[in-house]
Amino acid sequence: MPDLGPTAVLAVVPALLYLAVLRAIDRYEPEPWTFILAAVGLGALAAPVLSMAVLAALGYPASLPGEAALTGPVPAIVEQVVKGVLLLLLIHAIRDTFDDVVDGIVYGAALGAGFAMTQSFLLLAAPNQLGLGTVGVLIAGMNQAFYSAVVGGIVGLAASLPRRDQYWIVVALGIATAAFLDALHDGVPFMIARLAHRPDAALSLLTRGIAFAVNVAGLVTLAVVVVGAWRRERRIVAVELHDEAENGVIPDDEIATLVSQRQRLEAQRQAWGRGGLAAVRGLRRLYDLEAALAFHKWRVRRRPNAGADAEADAMRARIRDLRGQLEGPEE
Repeated sequence: MPDLGPTAVLAVVPALLYLAVLRAIDRYEPEPWTFILAAVGLGALAAPVLSMAVLAALGYPASLPGEAALTGPVPAIVEQVVKGVLLLLLIHAIRDTFDDVVDGIVYGAALGAGFAMTQSFLLLAAPNQLGLGTVGVLIAGMNQAFYSAVVGGIVGLAASLPRRDQYWIVVALGIATAAFLDALHDGVPFMIARLAHRPDAALSLLTRGIAFAVNVAGLVTLAVVVVGAWRRERRIVAVELHDEAENGVIPDDEIATLVSQRQRLEAQRQAWGRGGLAAVRGLRRLYDLEAALAFHKWRVRRRPNAGADAEADAMRARIRDLRGQLEGPEE
């Protein structure tokens, strides 16, 4: 049995890399780390236990995801349905801050990363179970984050639908899509092996490469969706902050910097030269506040509430105060 210390590191480090990528994806209104870590926890703890319980009820051995007894399409489908339901519960709990496709991808992938962490640990603890090496196990973990990101992105898309019946139909299709992709990925090697009349071919590099190509195509599609969502978010920020420039709250050039990733990076580089890490952090807080104001106004247009104006005024006051702090040393 392998040393569990290095095994745990190999399982945890990829999950941390996934979270770093998610943070980079969430450009304009970063989700709170408490919510993201809650998603990771649901994926790492609740999803495996609930999957095991459902599979046991269906007559499968009492094994956790990743063990050899749980290969095949049914365990894959159960895992994705369980993760999808947990993701919906999380999104319902934080619905006031859940906006669109990017938010869904972030929370879905975070939950999938947590599940992948547990799955990878189990697989690496018994590396001969499925004929996978360390690289194969880590790729399998990336797949789990991808499947849940698909569900999250579709839930984010469904959030803009006007009717609840349309919302639930699209959400159900999203979970079904993730389940299909997972089952297809797990089943392709065995289908090819059966067609070739070579049972030993199911674990070959070629068949697993073909199965992996299915998910690569999905990842490319997901990347295209993210780029489209970024463009949409840029439009929201520019439109919602237009009157803030007219009222003197946020200068026009600052809005232009906010919606340009290149200009934001350049502004942070200049801030580093002026005041080091503290100045960069302050500038990032300013950008986050300005984007938060834009999305707050956008949400209020969709779902009006009584205290929205007071909250917006409070955010404007914080923006003015923070800008004053950042500009203070230059006076």
